[in-house]
Amino acid sequence: MLVNMNFTSGRELQELCNRALEIETKNSRDELCNIIELKIRRIEEREKGAWGQPSGDETYLELLRKLYILLLNDYEIDTDIERLGVEAATLTDSNLRVVFITHEPRVWSSVDSVYRAMLNDARYIVKIVYVAEQHENTKGKNDNGVLNIYRDRYGVIVIHENEYDMAIDNPDVVFYVKPYNGRFNGINKKYSHNSVMLAGARIIYIPYSMETTRNFLEYNFQLPMMYHAWRHIVYGPVAKKCAARYGYRGGYNVVVWGHPKADGIARTELYQHEIPKGWIKKINGRKTFIWNTHHTILDGGMSTWSQHGEAVLNYFKKHDDVVLLWRPHLLLFGVLVNNGYMTEDELGDFKKEVSSHDNIILDIDEDYRPAFWVSDAAITDGTAFFSEYIYTERPMIVTTNTPTILWLWRELQDCIPIAAKTEEIFEFIDMVRKGQDKYKQKRQQFRKKQYFIPKTGTVGEYIRDKIYSDLVEEISSAFRIAKGKDCK
Repeated sequence: MLVNMNFTSGRELQELCNRALEIETKNSRDELCNIIELKIRRIEEREKGAWGQPSGDETYLELLRKLYILLLNDYEIDTDIERLGVEAATLTDSNLRVVFITHEPRVWSSVDSVYRAMLNDARYIVKIVYVAEQHENTKGKNDNGVLNIYRDRYGVIVIHENEYDMAIDNPDVVFYVKPYNGRFNGINKKYSHNSVMLAGARIIYIPYSMETTRNFLEYNFQLPMMYHAWRHIVYGPVAKKCAARYGYRGGYNVVVWGHPKADGIARTELYQHEIPKGWIKKINGRKTFIWNTHHTILDGGMSTWSQHGEAVLNYFKKHDDVVLLWRPHLLLFGVLVNNGYMTEDELGDFKKEVSSHDNIILDIDEDYRPAFWVSDAAITDGTAFFSEYIYTERPMIVTTNTPTILWLWRELQDCIPIAAKTEEIFEFIDMVRKGQDKYKQKRQQFRKKQYFIPKTGTVGEYIRDKIYSDLVEEISSAFRIAKGKDCK
């Protein structure tokens, strides 16, 4: 008994039947036969992949071969092809099957609103698969604990990588939020984008880190996943331009559909319940500054921890009318220990001392968004953190060693102060303390120009609809056969 093909395979087969019915010449018949031969070879290759043959491929191959044989016969076959098209439609899933590959909970905001939009849409069947990572500057975490965070905090059911079989599920689309494919983060090779594509799925990449700087161009646009992705979704036109200039294929597969993080960052009123009660008690109505320090503290890195770290902490220890909500990059403490800045014991004592102050909160929460929601302003290194904070439309100052590495550093200077000296950070704090925000209007104009947000609905809903319409349009326009007379 034949099992159903997934949405993509079934629609492709139906489209091939439609093309067969349009054939007018021997040349066009031969051209379509060549297309089918190539399609058969590619499907047969999937059996050699890490996942083996996807469940619907046996059906797909059997019906493709039937169509091929019909086309080779030199008699009227329209009725047989029509019958085959009907059979293909009967054996095609009516829903797009989508899998979201996720890792530590803090990356979930990159696809959260897309998942929820699809979950409530009858056109989709969605699943989330957790794929564990290893990095030299992090300690291993209990996988079950991570799955529990997803369940208890975000209300989503996540399948562990060892419990999921892509060959059986046969998804049409697989989402990625990290492009490294094990280059920097060790992952199960079965979940590399190459293995997933060989299983027949289209890759959609939404970066967990929003592109901002020139020195990260390789990680933003030049890794293999960016080349192979069916769609690489970016937040605004500047990212598309950089992809066209520095990436693959002139940015052909890069689309400005907005970033789903906008849905969770800007709509603060929906998430007040997720702000830790201990924070609210400690803040107690005082102006609160989120401070983000990157982990790249070695030569040429993005972090300004070495230049400003001690001075910023000492400032807040002496000024208890304002609150510092310090959110270090999750790798920073590992870098400090692994490179001899502190021992493990010294790091533990350091954390305790910092947290003991009435007006300093050390934020190591899995989700950084509560820090956005509760803060009045931000002090941040020139990384993706600042590009996301722009969604809040609140004041911020960027600390960077080399402003010119920021894509739009000239435009940014007019709407977001860029600090070269520690004193400039203190001046910014004093400005916010006084309720002043001289950059507000220009900052809002910058966001509207550089960040795409749909006029109606959420970014997640927009992406959901664009994926469906683009996929259907791509299939319906595929396999076009040139019309005309046969060559003599």
